[in-house]
Amino acid sequence: MNILFITIYFPPMNNSASIRSLYYANYLRRLGHNVGVVTCSYNDDHVYYDAVLNKKIDDEVKIYRESPGYVYSKTYSRKCENSSDSVGASNGRTRIKGVLKKYMAVPDSFVFWQKNAMKRAEKLIEDGEYDVIFSMHELPSSHMVAYRLKQRFPKIRWIAYWSDPWTVQSRERRDQPLLRKLYERNVERNVVRDADACLFTSEQTRKVYVDAFGIERVKTGIVYRGYDSAYYENVRRAGAPEWIVPDKLNIVHTGAIYTQLRDVDPFIDAIRRIKSENEAVYEKLNIVLIGEIDNIDNIQRFEDLEAISVKKRVPFEEALRYMVFSNVNILWGNKGSSQIPGKVYEYMGADGCILTILGDENDPLSDIMAEADRGPVVGNNSKDISKAIIEIADLIDTDAMPRDWTSRNEKYEWENVALDLADKIAGRA
Repeated sequence: MNILFITIYFPPMNNSASIRSLYYANYLRRLGHNVGVVTCSYNDDHVYYDAVLNKKIDDEVKIYRESPGYVYSKTYSRKCENSSDSVGASNGRTRIKGVLKKYMAVPDSFVFWQKNAMKRAEKLIEDGEYDVIFSMHELPSSHMVAYRLKQRFPKIRWIAYWSDPWTVQSRERRDQPLLRKLYERNVERNVVRDADACLFTSEQTRKVYVDAFGIERVKTGIVYRGYDSAYYENVRRAGAPEWIVPDKLNIVHTGAIYTQLRDVDPFIDAIRRIKSENEAVYEKLNIVLIGEIDNIDNIQRFEDLEAISVKKRVPFEEALRYMVFSNVNILWGNKGSSQIPGKVYEYMGADGCILTILGDENDPLSDIMAEADRGPVVGNNSKDISKAIIEIADLIDTDAMPRDWTSRNEKYEWENVALDLADKIAGRA
């Protein structure tokens, strides 16, 4: 197949969506497909800019970068904004960003990227280089470009992929103006109507979309993410990173914590409970939370808990080292969401057990983690979390850790994931 990706997030961006699109593109190319990616050109002062990730793009994958436009240039998060010297300027920019994002960034900050991406993709398709479009949300501008391409080339096959819901179950869009909500809902309705196939990351999200838009189920599918076993081996050879402490129970979470979606207070209460009730286990704990907490004021203070440390965001490869060398990887589910965090698939390739803390009783992580059998799956309450951590500590001390809890899940190796994705793109599954 000759597949043209339309995706805003791609290296050098260091976020979950970018890593996903990187590996989809690389592994489809390794299966023998011709792969091109129409994406965005990013400023190197972006807070998520990670130049090392560019080296992970296979040479055979063709990259077409287009300018993101005015709104993006005024709203993206800069690395320098984390500096105390720029607090006043940052506050001013935050107010401007809020206005621009609410009224001009429709459907997102890459609204002016769409025209540039459309022009480039049209030329590539006209030249006969690609005959399949694969558009990836997030963000929705990718789908809007693909939708216009489908109108321009009605016979081309178009696969639309959702990593997160757009207008359905979107907490980010709850406070948007009514007219904007109606406009975007109508656009998304057109997307699901005209796409030849709609792919989602969980059964729950597929059901939400089938119910909301009346999509025929046969037109939908579920796809996963994966882990790169060879890359993990290279990371292991680099040795343990700085904040992994020998002879401690190293419990790690890597990535952003969005407090609207993830309530970390019960976890903090659980550690405080362990400190009070089981000092021996508490003394073993080394808990490292790597990555930003979007609003530290939304969680309780924990200065009394020396076992917990919060570190700044690190490059992807370093974050992977923490996953690989931790004893326990924390997996927080999202409350009120049908989505599965992409991080779960990265954890599947690590050797440590996974402590899954469900967002709520309907969290789709419950099913996937029960099948994976990689560690305790608990509700988000301090009693169950503390019990699970104490259990893990005892199992390690007695050398009785269940084998499955520390065994990689081969189902989610990228090669297997890409084979399944290729079948769905081609319409064979």
